[in-house]
Amino acid sequence: GGAVLRTLDASASTGGIEFNAGSQIRTVTTGSGADEINVYTSTVADDPATTADETVSASVSTGAGDDYVYVSTSGSGATTVSTGDGDDEIEIWNAGSNTLTVNAGAGDDTVVLDNSTTVSWSSSSTGVKDVVSGGDGVDTLSMSAAIATANSGVTTFERAIDGFEKVSIGFVTS
Repeated sequence: GGAVLRTLDASASTGGIEFNAGSQIRTVTTGSGADEINVYTSTVADDPATTADETVSASVSTGAGDDYVYVSTSGSGATTVSTGDGDDEIEIWNAGSNTLTVNAGAGDDTVVLDNSTTVSWSSSSTGVKDVVSGGDGVDTLSMSAAIATANSGVTTFERAIDGFEKVSIGFVTS
């Protein structure tokens, strides 16, 4: 078999990047420009050199620009999304069963937790398992009514969400 692409490093790019990552990608990094990144991956990798599945993490990091990032991960690895300056949209469809960390950076950003997003706000040894931060600017957190209802009585929810000036609750579609 051929080599498998696991990392895309376009951090030196100054133009927009459009990338649809398949099931083997683990890390996507872009530079400045309006990027569109779609990541569909499992954070459990099947390494043919071993008989066991390995836990890996998925990471998307964009530079300055008005970026769109769509993430759907499964498995037990961590999922991290960090966008640079700009008016970004981050859509989390699913984030696996480990930690989710979102940092939207400076700008008027929108973070969407879609209807099937698996997010755990439960306490861990460090206090909060998942963290979603809007960063500087007028940021919007959008989620389905189901997610809002499920988390309305969870005290760690308020500690896990930071930097959002607007909240939109309703039926979320992609």
